[in-house]
Amino acid sequence: MLIVSVLIFIAGVIALVVNTSFLGPGIMIFAFLLLLFSGFRTIRPIYKAVIERFGKYIRTREAGLAWVVPTIEKLYKVNITEQLVDV
Repeated sequence: MLIVSVLIFIAGVIALVVNTSFLGPGIMIFAFLLLLFSGFRTIRPIYKAVIERFGKYIRTREAGLAWVVPTIEKLYKVNITEQLVDV
């Protein structure tokens, strides 16, 4: 998703340089919004999420909607349901 956003942003910059119309800024805004919304993650009620930034633990998130910085932060879902074990 990051590569697509960057390519769209570069196309917007080229359109802005070549032509002074509103096409360039519109494409750049679209690429920025695409990158912004690609960071939303949904965490189900049976999971907790561990968020790492560059491999270092940052925080734990509960169930719900979480936003992570794309390509910088990584979200790992951990199942917290009870497991039945034969003894």
